[in-house]
Amino acid sequence: LMGISDWYFFPKVAGPIVFQRVVGPALMGLVTDEAMVAAALPDAALCIATIKSLLGDQTFLTGDTFSLADLHLYPQLFLFGLTPEGRSLMDGAPLAGWMSRMADRPCFQSTLPPPGLRDPV
Repeated sequence: LMGISDWYFFPKVAGPIVFQRVVGPALMGLVTDEAMVAAALPDAALCIATIKSLLGDQTFLTGDTFSLADLHLYPQLFLFGLTPEGRSLMDGAPLAGWMSRMADRPCFQSTLPPPGLRDPV
């Protein structure tokens, strides 16, 4: 799961989509490049489907115990979930339940991005 995040999700999904929808507009005043977002959608769908499949009915990404995989992947999925594409692809159980459990953890509550970078677009 950490490899999926590092090698596929971040460079092919979060990088293009989150930057175009959230980071670029909020921090740099950039206009979203819709073609770049559209080009990243097939990889986004594949990554999210794979993560959902690996999560299955487990409480955490690797089973019943909170792990480095949860710590590693949640921030990326949190930011992706701020985008319309992320909300659409990540909707539904069990991923939504996992996201909610992660959001309630003190470690994530204490490290939220600044308000301009955590508001849904």
